[in-house]
Amino acid sequence: MKKTIFIALHMVFVLSACSPQQRITKNPPFAVEAASCNLFGSGSEEGRSGFILRIPIVISSNTSIEFKEVYFRGHVLIPELHENLEKKELICEYREPKVTAKPDMIMHADPKKEVGNQPPNLINIKDEKFPFELDKSEAVISYVTDSEKQEKTGPKYYKISDIKDKVSGMY
Repeated sequence: MKKTIFIALHMVFVLSACSPQQRITKNPPFAVEAASCNLFGSGSEEGRSGFILRIPIVISSNTSIEFKEVYFRGHVLIPELHENLEKKELICEYREPKVTAKPDMIMHADPKKEVGNQPPNLINIKDEKFPFELDKSEAVISYVTDSEKQEKTGPKYYKISDIKDKVSGMY
């Protein structure tokens, strides 16, 4: 009995140590400035809405970093590094899935004439667990440096907070 409890506790500790939450670093090889989230919407039922997450960063000149993913508001986003003359910025864009056209439905006082109607398709929400517990104003950046690529270790994670929502735009 004691052996079973010991094995169970040991498994809990081993599995909890493998979670990405444990790999969040405090001192990444880059600095994050004031990040912002621009919400947008189309204003029509057929249009799409979403957000653009902008993360200004400063990377030291001798460091090579590959940014893998950004975890934000329940979504896993692929960042694009945009470089201007003075600054570098990670930009992540999320768009809601496109709404498909609604099929014609027969509405009649006689229910027998409504027999051919199909029930609406419900959105299938994945049961995939999001790896981080984040507030609305927090995000996690996953990245790999050249030394980590050579050592073949997994990505590291850096948590940013105080992401400001900017005024929504309509297009």
